[in-house]
Amino acid sequence: MTPKRCFVVAGGLTWVDGVEEELMELQKTQEQSSGKLKKRPPLRRGKVYPKLPVPEHIPRPSYVGANIPQELPAVRQIHNADGIAGMRAACKLAARLLDFAGTLVKPSVTTNEIDRAVHHMIVEAGAYPSPLGYGGFPKSICTSVNECVCHGLPDSTQLQVL
Repeated sequence: MTPKRCFVVAGGLTWVDGVEEELMELQKTQEQSSGKLKKRPPLRRGKVYPKLPVPEHIPRPSYVGANIPQELPAVRQIHNADGIAGMRAACKLAARLLDFAGTLVKPSVTTNEIDRAVHHMIVEAGAYPSPLGYGGFPKSICTSVNECVCHGLPDSTQLQVL
């Protein structure tokens, strides 16, 4: 059986290999089960704690303290062997951090606790938490729960099973 695919073409969707029928079946299933879903209360913002310190010996990215995102450079960067090795090391650390953060996601844990633990792991590795200070963002990770899906601030909200 060949995989079904969907491509975005000039702002529209092009359906390939019966994807449209599969999506219609999925929508029908969701409509039938929607009566069984429990309505949850709306999200309430928890207490947001101050940003965590980064040791002085860790270099800061140029955007720290700017409070607005920087313009992208017009010239493309071409990395030498040292630059590529640095990117590989950063990617390996990011993968380890993502795995570690995933182990912390449990009921009753707050998103602030996850931020604190990941922040500690990043600075222990001698790195700077890239979200911290970008465009004024006050935390080391972005966390979102339920329907809040973009750049959530870690806070005192406890994770729960619904």
